[in-house]
This record gives sequence, C-alpha cells and structure tokens, in this order.
Amino acid sequence: MKLLIENWRQYLKEQSGVPGGPGDAIGTIRDVGSDLYRISRREGVVQSKNKPSDRSYYYTNRLGDVEHRIYFFSSQDEALGHLFSDVGELSAVIGDFEKDYKISDLFITTFRSDDIPQDVTFFKDPEVNNSSAIYGAYDDGSAWEVSPREGDTQVADKLINDEEDDYYENY
Repeated sequence: MKLLIENWRQYLKEQSGVPGGPGDAIGTIRDVGSDLYRISRREGVVQSKNKPSDRSYYYTNRLGDVEHRIYFFSSQDEALGHLFSDVGELSAVIGDFEKDYKISDLFITTFRSDDIPQDVTFFKDPEVNNSSAIYGAYDDGSAWEVSPREGDTQVADKLINDEEDDYYENY
C-alpha cells in the first residue's frame, strides 16, 4: 500500500510539474486580513478544484498530494487589472476560463473575511509574479467551498470603460 501511495505521488509530480505545485505560504484569513475577490463565470457557491479546467495537470501540495484550491485576488483593483490584461495570463491565474469567453458572462464577487473558513491556508500564486493573486487550500488538500453574500456580486461588463472595449475588439 505504501509503495502504491508513493508511486501515485510520483505520478502526480510528473504530471503536475512546476505549474501545479504549491506557492509560498501566506497564512490564514487572519493573516490575509481583508476581503477577497474572485472573477467567476457564474454566481453562487464557488467550489474548490483539484485541477485547472484548461490544463491537464493536478494541483499538488508540498507533500505531493492532490490539493483543492480556490483562487482569489486580494484587492478589487488588482482583480480588475488582471481581468483586462491578457487572456492567457488570466487563464493561468484563475484556471476556469474558456478562450472564447464573453465579458458579460463574468462576475466579480467579494468574499468577506468572516465567510472564509478560518483553517484554510493561503498561498501566493506560483505561476504569476508581481500579482496579488492568491489561493486558499486546506492543509490536507480536501475540497472546500465559499458563497458570496447577497449583493456582493456584480457583472464584470458594467466595469469596462471605452478603452478596454477597444482593446478587446482588437484582440
């Protein structure tokens, strides 16, 4: 059994490589200390994922075990900045976008500190430097979810200005 587990861990490491590996630990929501923002294609419950929908690798923690993550931004300004920057980078940060998504299908959702489980640990995104993108995961890698409160979600297309409209028309 032990050999089977070690073989499975080795397989996951080979499949995941650096992209799915862990980021640098920040701490719990008490250490993050503010509301978190997520860009999503849907409203309601946000469930953690063990792999990005647009990639083949699994997320893994420091022990090499599969880890369920939810990605956030630590500020709304940073979330908006990444929303309108580069589609490839956005896909890497969030992990659940399609190439041909419509801005009107996207929502920016606020999750208040009190709504995040206190024992979820947060990490910097290992794929994107110079960003406030972070993810939360339980130490044992198990799945988790969080729901926005009523009124804490807004449609992203209401936040687009004329300059950003032009950018996407020419993209």
